[in-house]
Amino acid sequence: MGLAAPLLAIPILGGATFALWWISRHVAGKRALAATILVPLLAFGGWWLSLSLLTRAEYVCAECGRSEEQWRFAGLVVWRALDGDGAEYARRYAPAEHAHEWHFESCRRRGFGTVECNEQVIGGWFRVLPKLADREAADALVLQARSLPLEERCLLMDEISSGVWLQAKSPGGIDQAFETWNARRRSR
Repeated sequence: MGLAAPLLAIPILGGATFALWWISRHVAGKRALAATILVPLLAFGGWWLSLSLLTRAEYVCAECGRSEEQWRFAGLVVWRALDGDGAEYARRYAPAEHAHEWHFESCRRRGFGTVECNEQVIGGWFRVLPKLADREAADALVLQARSLPLEERCLLMDEISSGVWLQAKSPGGIDQAFETWNARRRSR
C-alpha cells in the first residue's frame, strides 16, 4: 500500500512519543517503567489495527457502471479515483438520479499486506450491453435485471462478464459471444 503504513504510523508515533514524554515528567518508579514498556506495545498494536482497517479495491456501481479505485478506512471512503465513468451504459440504461450501489470487484488489499478476492465480477455487463447489435435483447436483459434483488442481479451481471465479455475477443466478437451465451441460457 505504499506510503499508507508510514503515514498511519506518524500520528501514532507522535502520540506515543508525547505519552512517554509526559510519563517521564509526571510518573516515577515501577509505574513509569511499566508505562514505558506498555506505551510502545499499545502504539504498535494501534498501528497494526489501523492498517487492518485500511483497504484499497476496485468498486463498480451496480446501477450505472461507474468504476472507481477506492481507499477505505473502517469502511468509510477516504480517497477515490475514477477508473471508468460508465457513460455509454448510463446514457442508455441508468436512471438519471440514483444512489450508487458499490459492488466490490476483483481483489481488496489491506494495509498490512493481505489480499482477499471476490469471485464475482460485474464490470463486463456495463461494457457489453451498450455495444450489442441486438438492442432488443440487451434492453430485455436490462429490464429483467432491474426486477431482480441486488444479489441476483449481480449474479446475472457476473454471468455476462464471464460468459460474454471475456469471450468477446474470440472470432465473431461480442455479438457472437452474446448470442452463444444467450442460447445456452435459454436452453437451461
